[in-house]
Amino acid sequence: MPAKKKTVNRTGLIYPTGRTRRLMKKQLGKKTRIGETAPVFLAAVLEYVNAEVLELAGNSTKEHKRKRVINRDIALAVKNDEELHKLFAHGTFASGGVVPNIESQLLPPRKKTKKGGASEQY
Repeated sequence: MPAKKKTVNRTGLIYPTGRTRRLMKKQLGKKTRIGETAPVFLAAVLEYVNAEVLELAGNSTKEHKRKRVINRDIALAVKNDEELHKLFAHGTFASGGVVPNIESQLLPPRKKTKKGGASEQY
């Protein structure tokens, strides 16, 4: 009789489905019934959200010409993405800072340039 494959190997996920099931039972109570696919689905969703956040944070890290993802990169990635911002609306990131934004009224007035002036060279 061949050995039974673990759920993680069958699903192809990185997140552990067994641990997810155990934590669900712990959180919901021992008497609550949990289906066979519920922890698999939850692990898949967590893996997807994590991959999405890390991809955006990695892009932010590359923009700032660094090699390590820091808390600020994750916070900026979440705040700049509309759907993730909605998901993490009530959460805070340690050392995340704020999104850089300067009100247009506080900026110095722009100097007007003459069109077709002698300063333009082709």
